[in-house]
Amino acid sequence: MIESASFARVLRALALISVAALHAAGAASAQEPIPSRVRVFIECNGDACDTDHLRSQIVYVDWVRDRMDGDVQILVTEESTGAGGERYDLAFAGRGAFEGVSDTLRYTRNPTDTDGEARDGMTRTVAAGLVRYAARTQALRGIEIDFDEDADVREVSSEDDPWNRWVFRTSIGGSVAAEDRANEFSFRGDQSMGRVTEGSKLALNLAWRHDESNFDTSDTTTITSITRSFRTDGLVVWSLGSHWGVGARGSVERSTFRNYDLALRLTPAIEFNVFPYEESTRRQLRILGAVGPEWYDYTEETIYLKTGERRLRSALSVSLDVTEPWGEALVAVEGATYLDRLHQSRIEGYGFFEFQVVRGLGLFVEGSVARVRDQLNLPRGDATPEEVLLRQRELKTDFELGGRIGVNFTFGSVFSDVVNSRFGG
Repeated sequence: MIESASFARVLRALALISVAALHAAGAASAQEPIPSRVRVFIECNGDACDTDHLRSQIVYVDWVRDRMDGDVQILVTEESTGAGGERYDLAFAGRGAFEGVSDTLRYTRNPTDTDGEARDGMTRTVAAGLVRYAARTQALRGIEIDFDEDADVREVSSEDDPWNRWVFRTSIGGSVAAEDRANEFSFRGDQSMGRVTEGSKLALNLAWRHDESNFDTSDTTTITSITRSFRTDGLVVWSLGSHWGVGARGSVERSTFRNYDLALRLTPAIEFNVFPYEESTRRQLRILGAVGPEWYDYTEETIYLKTGERRLRSALSVSLDVTEPWGEALVAVEGATYLDRLHQSRIEGYGFFEFQVVRGLGLFVEGSVARVRDQLNLPRGDATPEEVLLRQRELKTDFELGGRIGVNFTFGSVFSDVVNSRFGG
């Protein structure tokens, strides 16, 4: 049996511990007070992202225009699905009083959903993710939770799919424009089919187009420009776990612009992703190697005095794609060469960076460069002025270069809650 003096000492120790704990909790509360309303910053650029609709429908939070002012940052990344829709991963990250409170939700847009249905689906997902943060503020008093009993929330299995995950898409269209001394029209069609599962990917695309333009340079002279092309691309890929994939690409092409009566390519390839494929919407570091035969039948004799040839081509590419709350970075480098003539090669590089330097100041940089030594298809002879100006055929070049740089600077009120659509925005 415990003596009364010992029991008293135990009680005093427990009391001191309790007081210290309450004091520490009070100090932490003083450092990070819970806000009366949650300030939310969202980074969302997909087709289903209608930020005006989000702000007008989700009114129990304060929307801010700068990520540094948000108690909660929402980063939305997008990836195409095998059915032709889009999958959006919504990463919620708390700051300040909500530090460590994070979550990831997913919304999938079906290929048959209208823009309005996609917008509402995204809004429901964002609203559901914000409830856990708003529940810790005074805004909880005005929140009501409802559930539509008629909503179809059943999980559809592959056994319920009569198409066995195959998706088909057809697009046919044209355009026309005319004025006194010029007219142009184009007609094009696209057909795609594919099947995507966790273990494999199959895709086939067919595209053809006809473009024609007529220009009256004088009362008696008319310049006509006609370009035609047809291309079929196929892809088959098998998964070899979370980091590896193996497959092949193939294509059949005809093009007046590129001097191809017929071009055939078959390229087996293998790919390694340093990060698991499950994280592909947030980060990827992919290394892909490929080698395969190519056959060409040219419309006109080329600068190498060829009307047709068969070559073996190899390629190696490395690409890094990262999307984080601070911004986005994409860097890719690819080299390709013909194995029988290594000097006939191409090296390309591309980079895109977008990030926030300080509050309100954002910087973006984009650039691409290519060293070109593989234009086997160029026809002999000089191009006419009409062919150059109207881009009727591919021209010789040793390099390709492009880029852009810019900054965005915003200051003023941090809030962006109000939506006013008068006079178009």
